[in-house]
Amino acid sequence: MIKVVEGELIRTLDDGDLENLASEVKTGYVLILVKENGKLHEGYVFVDDGRIIGSYYTDNKSTEVCGDIKPVLEILKYEDKIIELYGYTKDKMNLMKWLYPEVFEKK
Repeated sequence: MIKVVEGELIRTLDDGDLENLASEVKTGYVLILVKENGKLHEGYVFVDDGRIIGSYYTDNKSTEVCGDIKPVLEILKYEDKIIELYGYTKDKMNLMKWLYPEVFEKK
Protein backbone atom coordinates (compact mmCIF):
# COMPACT_ATOMS: atom_id res chain seq x y z
CA MET A 1 0.00 0.00 0.00
CA ILE A 2 1.24 3.44 -0.90
CA LYS A 3 1.81 6.04 1.80
CA VAL A 4 1.24 9.41 0.15
CA VAL A 5 3.67 12.11 1.25
CA GLU A 6 1.51 14.59 3.15
CA GLY A 7 1.03 18.01 1.65
CA GLU A 8 -0.23 21.28 3.09
CA LEU A 9 -4.04 21.43 3.27
CA ILE A 10 -5.41 24.15 0.99
CA ARG A 11 -9.12 23.56 1.64
CA THR A 12 -11.90 21.01 1.99
CA LEU A 13 -14.97 20.75 -0.27
CA ASP A 14 -17.89 18.42 -0.85
CA ASP A 15 -18.06 18.75 -4.65
CA GLY A 16 -16.10 19.98 -7.62
CA ASP A 17 -14.96 19.46 -11.19
CA LEU A 18 -11.59 17.72 -11.45
CA GLU A 19 -10.13 20.21 -13.93
CA ASN A 20 -11.00 23.18 -11.68
CA LEU A 21 -9.69 21.37 -8.61
CA ALA A 22 -6.42 20.57 -10.39
CA SER A 23 -5.93 24.18 -11.45
CA GLU A 24 -6.56 25.35 -7.87
CA VAL A 25 -3.98 22.91 -6.46
CA LYS A 26 -1.25 23.91 -8.98
CA THR A 27 1.32 21.49 -7.49
CA GLY A 28 0.11 18.83 -5.06
CA TYR A 29 -2.84 16.48 -5.01
CA VAL A 30 -6.61 16.20 -4.83
CA LEU A 31 -7.87 13.61 -2.33
CA ILE A 32 -11.40 12.21 -2.70
CA LEU A 33 -12.80 10.18 0.21
CA VAL A 34 -15.99 8.09 0.08
CA LYS A 35 -17.29 5.63 2.68
CA GLU A 36 -19.56 2.92 1.28
CA ASN A 37 -20.59 -0.46 2.70
CA GLY A 38 -17.92 -0.32 5.40
CA LYS A 39 -15.14 0.46 2.92
CA LEU A 40 -13.21 3.70 2.78
CA HIS A 41 -12.45 4.55 -0.83
CA GLU A 42 -9.54 6.94 -1.38
CA GLY A 43 -8.68 8.51 -4.70
CA TYR A 44 -5.64 10.70 -5.27
CA VAL A 45 -5.01 12.84 -8.33
CA PHE A 46 -1.50 14.30 -8.50
CA VAL A 47 -1.06 17.67 -10.14
CA ASP A 48 2.05 19.54 -11.26
CA ASP A 49 1.83 23.06 -12.68
CA GLY A 50 -1.97 22.69 -12.87
CA ARG A 51 -1.94 19.52 -14.98
CA ILE A 52 -2.83 16.02 -13.91
CA ILE A 53 0.27 13.81 -13.90
CA GLY A 54 -0.73 10.75 -11.87
CA SER A 55 -3.37 8.95 -9.84
CA TYR A 56 -3.83 6.36 -7.14
CA TYR A 57 -6.96 4.58 -5.85
CA THR A 58 -7.52 2.17 -2.98
CA ASP A 59 -10.56 0.76 -1.19
CA ASN A 60 -8.32 -0.02 1.82
CA LYS A 61 -9.27 -3.70 1.56
CA SER A 62 -8.30 -5.57 -1.59
CA THR A 63 -8.08 -3.08 -4.45
CA GLU A 64 -5.22 -0.77 -5.32
CA VAL A 65 -4.85 0.94 -8.72
CA CYS A 66 -1.89 3.08 -9.80
CA GLY A 67 -1.79 5.33 -12.84
CA ASP A 68 -5.39 4.73 -13.99
CA ILE A 69 -7.64 7.69 -13.22
CA LYS A 70 -10.93 5.84 -13.99
CA PRO A 71 -11.55 4.49 -10.43
CA VAL A 72 -10.87 7.97 -9.02
CA LEU A 73 -13.35 9.52 -11.45
CA GLU A 74 -15.95 6.93 -10.37
CA ILE A 75 -15.79 7.90 -6.68
CA LEU A 76 -15.86 11.58 -7.65
CA LYS A 77 -19.43 10.94 -8.90
CA TYR A 78 -20.69 9.91 -5.43
CA GLU A 79 -23.03 12.29 -3.61
CA ASP A 80 -21.54 11.90 -0.12
CA LYS A 81 -17.85 12.56 -0.54
CA ILE A 82 -15.14 14.72 0.92
CA ILE A 83 -12.63 16.44 -1.34
CA GLU A 84 -9.41 17.82 0.10
CA LEU A 85 -6.87 19.87 -1.80
CA TYR A 86 -3.22 19.67 -0.76
CA GLY A 87 -0.23 21.67 -1.94
CA TYR A 88 3.29 20.32 -2.44
CA THR A 89 6.66 21.97 -2.77
CA LYS A 90 8.61 20.81 -5.83
CA ASP A 91 10.80 18.73 -3.48
CA LYS A 92 7.79 16.83 -2.08
CA MET A 93 6.46 16.19 -5.59
CA ASN A 94 9.87 14.88 -6.66
CA LEU A 95 9.97 12.64 -3.57
CA MET A 96 6.56 11.14 -4.46
CA LYS A 97 7.74 10.53 -8.04
CA TRP A 98 10.87 8.83 -6.76
CA LEU A 99 9.11 6.69 -4.11
CA TYR A 100 6.15 5.60 -6.26
CA PRO A 101 6.87 5.94 -9.99
CA GLU A 102 3.97 3.58 -10.79
CA VAL A 103 1.52 6.30 -9.67
CA PHE A 104 2.80 8.58 -12.43
CA GLU A 105 2.65 6.01 -15.25
CA LYS A 106 -0.65 6.89 -16.89
CA LYS A 107 -2.71 3.98 -18.18
